[in-house]
This record gives sequence, structure tokens and C-alpha cells, in this order.
Amino acid sequence: MHYDQAESVVNQTASDEVPDSDVAVFSVSQHSRVSTLPRVRVILQTALVNVIANGGRLVRCRALLDSGSQISCITRQLVNKLGCRMVNTNMPVSGIGNVKSPVNKCCSVIVKSMCRNFTVDLRCLVYDEITGTLPASYFSFDNLKIPSDLDLADPDFNKPASIDLLIGMDRLPFIMKSGFVKLSNELPVVMDTELGWVIGGCIDSSDIGEGVHTNIAVSDNLDQLLQRFWEIEEISNEQCVQTEAQQCEEHFKKSHHRDVDGRYIVRLPLRETVDKLGNSRSMALRRFFALEAQLSRRPEVKEQYSMFMEEYKAMGHCREVDESLSID
Repeated sequence: MHYDQAESVVNQTASDEVPDSDVAVFSVSQHSRVSTLPRVRVILQTALVNVIANGGRLVRCRALLDSGSQISCITRQLVNKLGCRMVNTNMPVSGIGNVKSPVNKCCSVIVKSMCRNFTVDLRCLVYDEITGTLPASYFSFDNLKIPSDLDLADPDFNKPASIDLLIGMDRLPFIMKSGFVKLSNELPVVMDTELGWVIGGCIDSSDIGEGVHTNIAVSDNLDQLLQRFWEIEEISNEQCVQTEAQQCEEHFKKSHHRDVDGRYIVRLPLRETVDKLGNSRSMALRRFFALEAQLSRRPEVKEQYSMFMEEYKAMGHCREVDESLSID
């Protein structure tokens, strides 16, 4: 959050993705402005890192470590500097108040620590802007008495600067280490990470004219998402059997049997009112004559076709019709 004397505004920034998959709603970080909180300054954990661009060159950027985000995100401006390829995605992102917004681009980047021999792969959602400048205004940290032997991940953590990269909980557990230094009961904590030592916590500040950023994530219940998915995909239990379909089923039950080879044999279902078939004789004759003309140009195929029809007739699958008999 950032404190502000006169306004109450909510800015949403996303930090989640899935597996081309694929359907999921992820959480986002929210940055709110409120006017009733006490005048303390909250330091968020930031780090300067190198990101490997195309060709192997290194691009320095400023990252925010956000334990309230389920996935990482990156600014479009940094993506353009890196020259990395963006991939289409369709990711619903959910934030405070259960407000959802879609994200349609993602990319993969490799982050390299500037303090340690450490690299990490990130799969990031792409946003035009992650959040505003952090901190919102300059402040002095002389009274913090940070040990001089600590290699700070962001030596200029007290100076306002833009955020190019957000590292969420998809990779943050692999970056954090167990070491920490508690400056005092009323001062921030310095924590050890693979990116260097990062500072986070509250300090008294009587000159705050800024807001205070809060990164609080809310995600949809996965069970509810799966339930809605299966409700959409599930075939209805209601049997909607049409009259003709029911008649075909009854015909199958009455006429089918199995031969000695185990194959099912069933009589073809015919409509009771054959007059609705129409006059198809002329069309059948035209097709028959056209087939004869084709076969006359290919004697070997005609011979094979004749052998097949003789076998078909011998097996009782067809018989010659006596045209003298009335169909009626």
C-alpha cells in the first residue's frame, strides 16, 4: 500500500499464469492508496539482477520479490530490450476483490545474480507496467545501521526507481536463504538470498507524502474451478431419446445375433412408410452407368470389382430384384 493524504485508489498489477492449459485463475499483487494508516514507511524487497538477452549479453534490471504472487511477471519494455520471444496465452488473473483481468502474452527469461554464482529460469506474464516506482520517494537509511559487510542485492533500495521484473512464489523459495539480520525491534529485517541481501520491513517516517504498496494476493479456489469445468463438460444424465432412435434400439434388440466368428449381425432398419424414400431409381441407374464407363477404361479394376460383387452375392448380402414384381 502507499499512504496518501487525500485519495483512495486501487491499482491492479498481475503476477500469475498455466499450463498451455490450459484453465486456471491466478493471483495478482494489488497496490492500494489509503489515508488512515499510521505514518510508517514499509520497505519492499528489491534486487538488482542481470537478465540474459539474445546473444548472451546481460541486461541489468530491478526486480521486486513478491511472496504474495503465484507467478512472476515482466514489463513489455524489458522484453523488448532482451529481444526474447513472447508466446500467446489466455490467462485469467484474479486480484483483490476477485477482480479478474486476462493476460495474453508470456515469455521465459534467465535471471543471473549480480552478487552470487546463481541463475534461475523464470516463466513470466507480460505486462505494460508491473507497479509504480519503488519507493515512491527518497528516504535516508543512516539510522538503520546496516552491517557494511553485507552485499546488498539493491544498494539503492531507498531511491525511487521503476520495477522491471516481479519474482513470485513459483521461484522465490529457491532464491531465499535461511540467513537474516534483525537490525532492531523497530527496524526492517535484512534477509539473505541468492541475489544478495534484501531489506524489508517498517521504519518510522514523518515525511511520508507517498502511498504504501501492499502486495496481497487472492486466488480462486481450484476445487471450484474444476467443478465448474466438469459441469460444463459433463454429459447430461437426462435421456432425451427421440422416437426414431428408440425404434432403432428396439430393432437392434430384436434382430441382432452373432455368427460363428463372433461378429454381430443385424438387419438394416427400414422405415415403415417406404413411399417417403422418393423415386431414386433414375439416380441409381445414372450412377451405375457412370461406374460402368469408368470400369470399362480400367479392365483390371473391373475384374476385381466383378469378383467382389460375385462374392458379395454368394454370401447372401444381396440378390437380384425381379422387376416384374410390384414394389407396392
